[in-house]
Amino acid sequence: MRSMLIALCLVLTEATSKSFMCYDFSFDSKTKVFAQAVNPTTCPIETDPVCNIPDITAMNDYISPNAGCGPCAANSTCHECKGDGCNSAITITTLLPLSLVTLIYNLIYTLV
Repeated sequence: MRSMLIALCLVLTEATSKSFMCYDFSFDSKTKVFAQAVNPTTCPIETDPVCNIPDITAMNDYISPNAGCGPCAANSTCHECKGDGCNSAITITTLLPLSLVTLIYNLIYTLV
């Protein structure tokens, strides 16, 4: 019974949560890449949790909109993702190999 109450409390806490986490990025002039902030930004939930991250075409003067929270501005050099902490470096490096495998598979499939 106690475990059911704990599970119910966790579900209610998640359902009533008013914030989520995203990471801010800034250009590191030493390494010449965008570096993820050590601590995440707490973002208010207005609709679905959305984070942003600089894309490959972002220049060194790029500034993350809303410290990584929310969607990209129109015609900007950033990407959006949905979910709590979805723009963390671990999430991005995990998805990159999967994207490459999908791309290679599609190239091979179209050639055959």
